[in-house]
Amino acid sequence: MIKIPKEVLLFQAITVNDPALFGELEKLLCRFYGKIERELGPLDFSSFSQYYREEMGNNLLKKFYVFSLPVSLENFYRYKLESQAIENKYSINGKRTVNIDPGSLTLYQLSLLTTKAFSHRTYLAEGIYAECTLIAKGNEYGALPWTYPDYKTTEALEFFRLAKKYLKAHL
Repeated sequence: MIKIPKEVLLFQAITVNDPALFGELEKLLCRFYGKIERELGPLDFSSFSQYYREEMGNNLLKKFYVFSLPVSLENFYRYKLESQAIENKYSINGKRTVNIDPGSLTLYQLSLLTTKAFSHRTYLAEGIYAECTLIAKGNEYGALPWTYPDYKTTEALEFFRLAKKYLKAHL
C-alpha cells in the first residue's frame, strides 16, 4: 500500500543584501504560506560563503524560517518556482538582492530545492532538483558530506531540532 507523507513543514532560507528586505519578504511569505512558526537569524552569510558575492554584494545576511502549517510533498518543486518569481521581483538590473531556498522538513530529513544538478540531487520537474541536506538522527538532524556550512552550525542544528519537535507535537 502506498502511503503519502503528511508530516511536512515548509522551510525557507532567505539571504539578502539589505536587512530591510527581511520584513517585506516575511509579510509576503506569510500571505502565501501562513504563520512563521520558527525563525533563526539574521546570520552573517558572508562568513560561511562567498558564493553570491559577485551578484548580490558583500555583507549578506541570512535567516531560516519554518512555517506552522503542514504542506504536501505532491508538486513540492513548485515552491522553488515561486521563490524564483519573488527573487525576480526584487532583482535590480538583472541582479538578485534576495535569494530564497525553499525546502521540506520532515521527521526523517530536511531537503532543499535547487535548480543545480549534482550527483546527490534528484530531479523532480521543471528544472528543479531536491537535495537531502540533513538527515534525522533520533530527535535531531545530522549533516551529510555536502551539507552547506551554515546548516551545520550548532545554532542551526538546534533550530532544526526544535522545528522537528514542533512537527512531532502537531502531527
